[in-house]
Amino acid sequence: MNRPSTSVLIALLCVGCFDSPSAADAQSASPTSAQVPTAPVAAATPGVTPIYVTVGAHLENKLPLPCEQEGCSGHCQEAYLRFRANIVDYAELMQRYGASYNVQTNFHLPLLEEACVDDATRAATTNGKHLLVYLMEDLGAMIDTHAHESQIERHKAIYNYADVSQLLVDAGVPRDTLTVVGGCLAGSSEQFARFQGGFEGSHFPDLRWTPELFTFPAVHDHDPSGEDFTSGLWRPGDFDWEPAAGRMGEKYYSHDPAGEHIMVGSGYLHSCAGRYPKGSFWLASDYVVTLARYLEQGKAPAGRMYTATVAMNQKHFKDPDTYMGFIEQELKDLQPLVDSGQVIYKHYQELPAIWARDYDSQPNLYRFEDIDPADYTCDGQGQAIGTAAGRQLVLPPGQGKGSKQRPQGQRPEAGGRGGGGGGKKAGGGKR
Repeated sequence: MNRPSTSVLIALLCVGCFDSPSAADAQSASPTSAQVPTAPVAAATPGVTPIYVTVGAHLENKLPLPCEQEGCSGHCQEAYLRFRANIVDYAELMQRYGASYNVQTNFHLPLLEEACVDDATRAATTNGKHLLVYLMEDLGAMIDTHAHESQIERHKAIYNYADVSQLLVDAGVPRDTLTVVGGCLAGSSEQFARFQGGFEGSHFPDLRWTPELFTFPAVHDHDPSGEDFTSGLWRPGDFDWEPAAGRMGEKYYSHDPAGEHIMVGSGYLHSCAGRYPKGSFWLASDYVVTLARYLEQGKAPAGRMYTATVAMNQKHFKDPDTYMGFIEQELKDLQPLVDSGQVIYKHYQELPAIWARDYDSQPNLYRFEDIDPADYTCDGQGQAIGTAAGRQLVLPPGQGKGSKQRPQGQRPEAGGRGGGGGGKKAGGGKR
């Protein structure tokens, strides 16, 4: 789809603008499940230990700002429709590269989609379908839950992870595909305990949701010294990884064979290029390239299951003119590894079966500390080094810190848009 470039999304939402579904509606029969979309089949390459890569996106409007017009109109509707179009554009980009794309959304999107989009708009833009259904059925994406539960009371909303799962079911996402918790808190034992045996809804108190996978593990405020960038799969015994509080993850990093949930290690989520001012890798794809080289050279143990996420956050969808170029560059960087069988794109939902079938569910925790700092591609101060040395940020004239950033000479192809912590960790934003 060719669309005009978009401006920064106006943050919006007033949950009082929407009618809340009843408890009876929450327990209505779920839609018939569709087969989980899969990336093009990639046969295992003899003698190669692959890295299973997922592109994971968090969709959220962090500001509970006014959408006071009944039924969503005016600037509120215009802003959401721009945001919606950007989501589709990114999904089309993933489809062109055959990348497995998991869209992890909080409660805002299903509510806004219901309030702001009429049948005519859906017919013209998403084949007459709800946006999330269109992403799955037409563009091969998967939909996951995401929630900033610490913000629930402040936002006067009561949608926790279980509630979001119900909102997604009501939107048409098959219930049995909703097995992923996107954005778990690696330092919250309280959250870990709530997920044991199923997670009860707050808005839908009769609902009990039982996910299978945790992804995007984080610590409060994305503390640069405490993010977890492990590659691999395991069953954690607790969420006790919060170095700033003196909790060093004794149980988090210990595989519990009887544990209820699987942690999908993200690898290195962050990058200097346009997302975080500091970090260890210019692009997240640089981490994957480095890990693939370690496996090829025997620096990382072969025969284990490795995972990595190319992460997208709200910035990407608010400003695709800047960020789509970075994402396409990552997909380009990974393409030679895809061609050689060293990278295989998979949705999170596909990983447990692969882990059981090909790896006998044996844990793998390849810690970020095992990466040699000499292989970093960012100097911790926002400058590309090493193999990424030629990729520098160019700020528009007259703008400084926090302004739009573009990678010099990078433009997305095939109809895409134009554009494009010190040490081991980087961060920003609040969960």
